[in-house]
Amino acid sequence: MSYLTDDFIIYTVNKEEFDEGERDPFKFDDIVEKISDKYFPFSGTIAKPIYFIFVSFVNRFLQEKEFVGKTKKQNSEIKIKLEKLLVYCWKYKTLNLRSQRIIGNRFSKQDIEPLTSNNWVKQTSFKIYTTPDTFSKTSEFYWQQIGIKQIDLLKEFLIINKSSPSADKELQLIVKQLMARRKSIFANHLLETNLKKRFLIELRNALVKRNTKYLAYVSEFFNHLPDNSEQFWKQTLENPELPFLYLNRWFSTVVQAVNDDVSSNPTSAWNKANKAFDTLKKFNPYLKIDRTPNRGNWFEFKNGKYQFTDKLKGNEEIWRKYMSRQGEVDANIRFFYSFRHYAFKHLLQELTYSGKEI
Repeated sequence: MSYLTDDFIIYTVNKEEFDEGERDPFKFDDIVEKISDKYFPFSGTIAKPIYFIFVSFVNRFLQEKEFVGKTKKQNSEIKIKLEKLLVYCWKYKTLNLRSQRIIGNRFSKQDIEPLTSNNWVKQTSFKIYTTPDTFSKTSEFYWQQIGIKQIDLLKEFLIINKSSPSADKELQLIVKQLMARRKSIFANHLLETNLKKRFLIELRNALVKRNTKYLAYVSEFFNHLPDNSEQFWKQTLENPELPFLYLNRWFSTVVQAVNDDVSSNPTSAWNKANKAFDTLKKFNPYLKIDRTPNRGNWFEFKNGKYQFTDKLKGNEEIWRKYMSRQGEVDANIRFFYSFRHYAFKHLLQELTYSGKEI
C-alpha cells in the first residue's frame, strides 16, 4: 500500500526480521529512534497504559522482597505467573477482549493457568513496559492506595500448590478479592478514572521534558482524541513545523530511487530524493545524515547506481518485502515510519476514553 502526498509516494513500512542487523539496510531505523527519543519517553511498541502500572507494581513487589525467588529464573517465573493472573482476572467477567491490545489475549480463560509460568507469550509486558520513572507518581499512588492492600493476596496466590485438590477454589477466591476494588488493575483492563487523570498529567509532563514546543500541537488531544484520526495526523506526522513529514518524504523517495536503480528503470527519482534531502536539511541543519544512505550488505554502488550485492541477487523478493512490508495494528497506515506516534495515539485513546468501561 502507498499513500500519495504532493508528488511523494510514502510507502507503508514496518520492521521485518531478515538476517541479524540487516532488516534495515539504510539504517533509517537508527535515525528514527534518535528523533523519536527527543519526543517520547517510551518505545513504539507500547499500547496500554495499565501495563506501566502493573509492571511497576510487580517490580516493586519483588524489589522490596515482599515475595522473592532464590534465583533470577524464579523471579522471572513469578512475573509471568502474575501477568497470567492479571489477564485471567480481566477475562473473568469479559471473555471477548479482542482489539484491546492485551498481551496473551489469544488464550481463552480456560487455557490460562496462572498457577504455572508455562505456556505464555515470549513478548511479555515486562519486556515492553519496563520504563523507569516515566509514570512513577501514578505508580506510587496505586502502590499506596491499592497495591499495598493486595500484597498479602498475591503472596497467597504464589504459594498455592497447583497439585492440591483445593487449588482452583483458592485461586477463584483470590481472583474475586483482587477484583473487588474499583481502582484495582486486576478489576479492569482500562485504568480507573482517577488513575487515568494522573497518568495523563504525567504523560503531558514527560512530553514537556522532551520537547516543549511539541506539546502545543498535541495539547488538544489530552482532552479528547477524535474517533477520526485525521486531525491527529495533520497535527503530528503531516505537520510542516515538525521533522517527521520531511524525514518520511526523504525515506520514501530514497527507497523509490533505489528501486528504480536495481530495476534498471531510468527515472528522475533521485532528483526527488535529493530535493527531499535538501528540504530536510534546511528544516533541520543539525541532523547528521548522508545524502546517499548506508547500503548495508544488500547493495553495492557502481557507476552512480545502487545494485544488489551477490548475497541478494536472485532473491529480489527480500527487497520487495522491504518496500511493501506492513504490520501495524491500524488498517489505514500510510506513513513510512510513525516515530512512536501510533503508540502515543493508543495511549491517548484509552486515557481519554469516557464510554462504558468494559
